[in-house]
Amino acid sequence: MHFYCIILYNINILFWGLNISNYFLKSLTLILFLYGCSCPVYTSVPVDYTDSVTVKNYDKNIRYNGDLNYGQDVYQKKTCDTNNPKNIKEVSYLAISGGSDNGSYAAGFLKGWSVSGTRPEFSVVTGVSTGSIIAPFAFLGSDYDARLEEMYTSMKKENVFVATFINILDGITGGLAVSDTSPLKKQLKKYLTKDIIDKIAAENAKGRKLYISTTNLDTQKPVIWDIGIIASSDNDNSSDIIINIILASSALPGVFPPVFFDVTADGKNYKELHVDGGVVSQLLLPPETYIENCDENRKMYLIRNSKLHSEYEVIKPKMFNIFQRSISSIIKYQAYGDLYRMYIAVKNNNIEYNLACIPDDFDYKSKDIVFDKEYMNALFERAYKDSFSGYTWKKNPF
Repeated sequence: MHFYCIILYNINILFWGLNISNYFLKSLTLILFLYGCSCPVYTSVPVDYTDSVTVKNYDKNIRYNGDLNYGQDVYQKKTCDTNNPKNIKEVSYLAISGGSDNGSYAAGFLKGWSVSGTRPEFSVVTGVSTGSIIAPFAFLGSDYDARLEEMYTSMKKENVFVATFINILDGITGGLAVSDTSPLKKQLKKYLTKDIIDKIAAENAKGRKLYISTTNLDTQKPVIWDIGIIASSDNDNSSDIIINIILASSALPGVFPPVFFDVTADGKNYKELHVDGGVVSQLLLPPETYIENCDENRKMYLIRNSKLHSEYEVIKPKMFNIFQRSISSIIKYQAYGDLYRMYIAVKNNNIEYNLACIPDDFDYKSKDIVFDKEYMNALFERAYKDSFSGYTWKKNPF
């Protein structure tokens, strides 16, 4: 989630390389922002229809559109009869967080977990941002660990986005973003083949669920997409919409372009504007969390692709450094709040809480702003080692 520094970094390099004076830079910046009123126009959903729209070409409900708690009281304690003589079924959920290139942690952790022989088959898997890229393969099981390893140990910036002078200029003069994520879309098409989509559909038919979240900017609400239902549909564009959902879930506002979804309401066509699911929450608890079920021994596993605690670093008193550090701090503490809220929800619904995150003593420093292959490989290997050797799950986020 530290992509916000990309815009500042590229603008800084651009003007430094051109040796433009401060006076000229200020004047040009003013002109660009005044010019920036020419933003893209789309027909948004009227407020009275926001809860009743359907995605175009889909008759079934393929998503949940609501608040963080799915209409439930997160603090309501659920009670079960511990003397219930019925057979108790073991059920496991997995939630994978955002974290940009730190997604290599989840990829390495899942592989080590598989090799250790203790990884369960998850009844439900959820993903946010980079977690949305990992989630489909985590959902399909250990056979796809190698694919995740390939993705998160060989990925380069060029495989994710391009941020040329034209991209930046377009973004700061009224465009959608300062970069173009067509390379990421190409990568997703490479890995999310029809065979993968069909297998997701087959697992959905067994009752297993795969969810990915995006943020609807117009409503300021999370949208929870049921990927299994989409994969099971007869629509020819099911692969395309799943890829667009992942692109939207990973679309850091301002840096990566948002994704528009065609929807209908009252017989009319509209568009919704969706961005990074992490804008609302860094992790996604599945709706099943809030359904009382006393016949199941439920376990929630959360993988947070970041360090849990604060990290000391001497910051140079310059705008770019201050901005970057401030954004990363906001994200860290938002995620901490998410974990605390989820801890309460999980415990109050009689579910075992298990949290994994990047260890505080992992001190390998990235040599690039983002997607440094050496850093990602080092993080992957550390996660693999910790998971394989028997990870001690955190039982709370404190």
